Amino acid sequence: MKFIIDGKAVCALRAAPYSYSWTPAKTGAASIEVLAADAAGNVASASVNVRVEGMQPEDL
Repeated sequence: MKFIIDGKAVCALRAAPYSYSWTPAKTGAASIEVLAADAAGNVASASVNVRVEGMQPEDL
């Protein structure tokens, strides 16, 4: 399982549980994509576009 944020691979996991904790570097739009492959080489993906708002400079 691979987690990709704004086109950059940020995490690759080989075993469950598949999770990743993300702290945005800035406010605004972000794209999050997850790629998964099984033992047979089949690949599936899911993606979502999000908007990060309300962060204060001390949160970054």
